[in-house]
Amino acid sequence: MKMRKYQKEDWPKWLEMRMGFWPHCPQSRHEEEMALIAAGVPCEPDSLKTDVLFCEDEDGILTGFAELSLRRRLEGFETSPVAYLEGWYVIESLRGRGVGKTIIKAVEQWGRNQGCQELASDTEPENSISIRAHELLGFKRYGVSDEGILFRKRL
Repeated sequence: MKMRKYQKEDWPKWLEMRMGFWPHCPQSRHEEEMALIAAGVPCEPDSLKTDVLFCEDEDGILTGFAELSLRRRLEGFETSPVAYLEGWYVIESLRGRGVGKTIIKAVEQWGRNQGCQELASDTEPENSISIRAHELLGFKRYGVSDEGILFRKRL
């Protein structure tokens, strides 16, 4: 498995994975957000930039992604900027095989490359699989918000 940045030909598979990850979001909204992320345009009010990383197997097949933002500041954090894991997804048939771990290692490196000392993330309170994955990969809970359970990790 290897990690890499977005390429134009990733669009259809990225859209497919995104729709699997956020199934209640209309396709048109996915495409709007994807266009902004692919261009590096901030999607959140306090974001400085956005990015997306993809994991691919030995045959070049995309197996997962991480959408990231660089936040100027984040409540409860003493450092700035903060890398924020906006979403990460692994194809269901490959879960539990190290793809998520590969993605998070690349996300951590991305954060360090941006000058961050911390990485933040969130998940819905009812998503026990995501909660467990965050904890197994070294994230610590630090609060609850409208987005759900909040996590942080030192880089």
